[in-house]
Amino acid sequence: MKARLHIGLVVNPLAGLGGSLAMKGSDGEEVRKLAASLPDADLQRAVERVVRALQPLRIAVQEGVVRLSCWAGAMGESVLGELGLPHITLGTVPCGLSSADDTRRAAGTLVDSGIDLLVFAGGDGTARDIYDAVGSNFPVLGIPAGWYLFIILMRSLMNGSMNLVEELILVLFVGSTALFCLGLLRLFSVLTGLVLRGGRTGLLTLTALVGLVFPLMGLVLNIQIPFPADFQSPAVYLFTLVNGILLLVPSLKHPRRDRAAWLLRCALYPFTLYFFLVFLPFLPLSIPAILAVGLGFLVLAPTALFVVHTQRLTQDFKSELALRGRGRTLSMALAAVLILPGCFTAQALWHRTTIRQAVDYVYDQPPGDEANRVFADYGTA
Repeated sequence: MKARLHIGLVVNPLAGLGGSLAMKGSDGEEVRKLAASLPDADLQRAVERVVRALQPLRIAVQEGVVRLSCWAGAMGESVLGELGLPHITLGTVPCGLSSADDTRRAAGTLVDSGIDLLVFAGGDGTARDIYDAVGSNFPVLGIPAGWYLFIILMRSLMNGSMNLVEELILVLFVGSTALFCLGLLRLFSVLTGLVLRGGRTGLLTLTALVGLVFPLMGLVLNIQIPFPADFQSPAVYLFTLVNGILLLVPSLKHPRRDRAAWLLRCALYPFTLYFFLVFLPFLPLSIPAILAVGLGFLVLAPTALFVVHTQRLTQDFKSELALRGRGRTLSMALAAVLILPGCFTAQALWHRTTIRQAVDYVYDQPPGDEANRVFADYGTA
């Protein structure tokens, strides 16, 4: 049976070792020297990750559907032997532990041998080496094999090391983001409560600003400054408008209509939550953004919208609870909230199935078939 997928494997046996040695990554000669004095059990992080990643392929490899090529020793051959998978070894490491040059040489040789996909196990340094060797026009899949952030900080603290400037800056940034977020949520909650006690006009004004004006201004600004991503999609504008209008709809004093409006607000809550989470890491940047650019306050708009939307759903939930009971009300709310995630999940699965069918069609063609030739030309373009 002709193999439908040829995979090349490159393993950096030192991946993840830098963190455990309280060093920044596993690149460099110093780490290689320290690794040479360690027992083999300490060099198993990348191997363990590869075993977990390739375990599901055992049947496909043994049946000949998938073919494997690798580099000698700890750079691939050992782990494939441990899994009992047949493979072809294309090269060896000259001596000792592998280096960045060995990674680049292995990746280039595997690609030249005609593989369909290059799989590597390593960290960011290994990824750079792979990119240097094969560029951006070849399919590459990475198996992360590092614990940099957690291990380097904990190991440094336990060892009493004072070389923690970069790590402490990162921790302070994450901590300040969390504290800033909690402070903002509390502030917006208090302000919203004050507005609620101030009358219906103030509430409508706040909801209009937070639910419609600021999000639309943010989308317009996003055209010129696509930060933190490009959100220019008709669907995003449509959801923004509908979400804002639904938040502005007051109680109609009609149980069925109020329930329909509440369920629609529940259905769009994941949309609000998504933008809140996307902008959450950048909340500390809002103050310098406000000082540097007048519209920098729009970074805070998703957080304010999240608070207003949450409070409105809470009020609606309490009203519905008195009419329907806890179990039925929770079931209805949960079903509505899951509509958007369910639709996007179904779309992703459909795309995945379509791509698999396309790949199966191409690989099922006999050698020399025109479609196969076109696909091969495209893949090496």
